[in-house]
Amino acid sequence: EVAGNWTGVLWFSSLLSFINIPIKTSIFPLLSKLTDLEELRFVYVNSVKYASILIYPIAFGVMALSNQIISVLFGDDYVYAAEFLMLYMTSFLFIGIGSLSNTPLLKSQKYTNETLYIQIIQFIVTIFPLPFVIPQFGATGVILTFLIGVTISKLYSCYTIKRIFDFTPDFLSTLKFLLSGLAAFIVTYYFGEYLVYNQWIEIIVGGVLFVLTYLAGIFVLKAVSPDDKRLLLRLDPFFSKFGKLFDLFVRS
Repeated sequence: EVAGNWTGVLWFSSLLSFINIPIKTSIFPLLSKLTDLEELRFVYVNSVKYASILIYPIAFGVMALSNQIISVLFGDDYVYAAEFLMLYMTSFLFIGIGSLSNTPLLKSQKYTNETLYIQIIQFIVTIFPLPFVIPQFGATGVILTFLIGVTISKLYSCYTIKRIFDFTPDFLSTLKFLLSGLAAFIVTYYFGEYLVYNQWIEIIVGGVLFVLTYLAGIFVLKAVSPDDKRLLLRLDPFFSKFGKLFDLFVRS
């Protein structure tokens, strides 16, 4: 039964992999070509920021509507899948502290020993407690132990990058995107729990509500900088059509 519930979770994680895997694989060759410290900082910081812009709303949106999504797709067959999905999706929030970019940065500059230490830390913190965690907490405990291991390893990787290169991700931007997503999650989750009783309506209306709340958070917090706007407009002419709309979300 637990294995079936976990299968539903992995199905959604594979969907997000279509976004995060291309980012992770493309950042390494780009960083490998750079030797100037300022250029490394620019590419690294922006890779973390724009990965967060793409993945945070998806992760928080799936978390907020996890009960409805699992119910529509699997009915009542997987009673624990929604809980597992919500917990597992939090692992994608570490993208805001460089989970997709930290290892490629270190490897690109030949700091392979440091990447090995990071993996060892995550392995030890995650695997060693499992014989005590599983009998007491089951699959939920496994996911929480995994999240603790990821947290410690990613924080250590940020410390390592700060020690070697003397720069870090833009934690202020990460915090603003995180708070915007968290606010949208809370509003959407409780909307679905208490106000509507049709799963499809909850998903459609909840999705719209989530997007509006998330954008409102970006607007209030001014999470997008003028440099972000200029870079996005340079990356794709498509964004130029929304130049005036961007101004609402750009911090001065």
